[in-house]
Amino acid sequence: MKKNNKKVLLTPEGLKELKKQYEQMVNVKRSGVVERVSRARDFGDLTENAEYSAAREELDLVDGQIADLKATLNQVQVVTTNNKTDFVTIGATVVVEADGVIDEFTIVGSLEADPNKGKISNESAVGKALLGTKKGDTVKIGSTIKTVYKVKEIK
Repeated sequence: MKKNNKKVLLTPEGLKELKKQYEQMVNVKRSGVVERVSRARDFGDLTENAEYSAAREELDLVDGQIADLKATLNQVQVVTTNNKTDFVTIGATVVVEADGVIDEFTIVGSLEADPNKGKISNESAVGKALLGTKKGDTVKIGSTIKTVYKVKEIK
């Protein structure tokens, strides 16, 4: 795995979720796969044991995922926001209006982004445009068809 020194921005809630995912992989998923490898080993000749080969492959995959999660945890920078900020920062929730429609976004790091839950990445076009804006500001997003967002409230 290539070492990347780029910080992974997470809110405290995002860090809690990532740690929970890591613990689940280490303590539950990996333990189950190790048990499966052990049972398959008991079936006899390992050279012709398809169950053993499949279990070993799954263990390698799980170990890779655990290593990736651990590397990510080592690069985390927790972003906290003061709820009484005058401008949009990572971790802030911003209420915007575009074409008469009110929307609410929470700006988070890319790992934590989930547009279906209103969490948009600070690296997305909308997230980048909203960072640093104040209540009453407008931003235009898009190259051909522009969407104009007006910042109504920052929470």
